[in-house]
Amino acid sequence: VEAGVLHKGEDYRAQTRMRLDISQLPKPFQVNALTNRDWNLASDWRAVAVPAELQR
Repeated sequence: VEAGVLHKGEDYRAQTRMRLDISQLPKPFQVNALTNRDWNLASDWRAVAVPAELQR
């Protein structure tokens, strides 16, 4: 988020998710990740409330 976009004193909600970059894994793990459906390569979206009193 760019400076000046958020306003002090307002509550916000942020969403994030994680994703595994299999190209960064050692080669044997890359093969397993591509061929095994048990590997979950991305998380679901998670929401986090950021109340005004927690902001700096």
